[in-house]
Amino acid sequence: MKNALALLMLIVVWSTTPLGLAWSTLAFTPELAGALRMGVGALITYLILKACGLPLPNDQAALIAYATGAIGVFGGMYLSYLSVQHISSGLLSVIFGLSPMLSAFLGAKFLGEQRLNPLQWLNLSGVVFGLFLIYRAQENAEHISLLGLVLAFLAVNLFVLSVIVGKKTQMHLQPLQTLTGTLVVSTLCFSVLWIAQGAPLPDASHADLMTSVWASLYLAVVASVLSFLAFFYLVRAVNSTVIALPTVITPIIALGLGNWLNNEQLPLMAIIGALVVIMALVSFVLLRQRALAKAKQEMA
Repeated sequence: MKNALALLMLIVVWSTTPLGLAWSTLAFTPELAGALRMGVGALITYLILKACGLPLPNDQAALIAYATGAIGVFGGMYLSYLSVQHISSGLLSVIFGLSPMLSAFLGAKFLGEQRLNPLQWLNLSGVVFGLFLIYRAQENAEHISLLGLVLAFLAVNLFVLSVIVGKKTQMHLQPLQTLTGTLVVSTLCFSVLWIAQGAPLPDASHADLMTSVWASLYLAVVASVLSFLAFFYLVRAVNSTVIALPTVITPIIALGLGNWLNNEQLPLMAIIGALVVIMALVSFVLLRQRALAKAKQEMA
């Protein structure tokens, strides 16, 4: 039951996070938006940590665990902030849908999880074809660019890498401890980048200033605290493929929200490409779960 609730929370939050990223950078630079989001999130989780009577470990093993988490939280999120400047929030969610495949591949390589079968490799070919259609659509689209697609792909790779490495480095910590330490490290990283760029502040008269403020608060409280708590819980509780399951569902919702709330008009070829990617991912995850269930039965 807890696993199902955590997955449902991730689906809701991850469906709205790409749009939050886009809105938070309307008035803020990506570096400032990230620093505010992570900083507020770190403060909230630290207060919760103290209220629960839990320490924030600072030994070498804990620092390694925080740095591992920051690979995805800082690295993946920063590239996501940058990519959403060049592609629609919905397409960012579609690219993040690749994480189940990447998780399965890296999980098989580094965690000894089950290898991909021929049908799953066929699904991978479908994803590549769908991405090719999206790429071809960029010439006639306002919300698609090769740079944005590359940044989003790099972001999801960092996200998945943090999941795989975190399986081995974070097991000795409580999820709340891991989250707090990771957010502190990520806040420092974003702040250093912001200061290095001259610490630019938004214009107080900017028309979208309050939109960016509220979007940043939403990302800090909901996306950076509640969803990451659910995420770190799932990292400890389930295999790496199931962790990424929400990303199979969220692209459809995110595409609809982007079109409805942010006027993200995509050409027909891009929509077809996104649907091809989503269908291939759904098929991949279903096949993956069936293969894992079969392997468990054989071992029993």
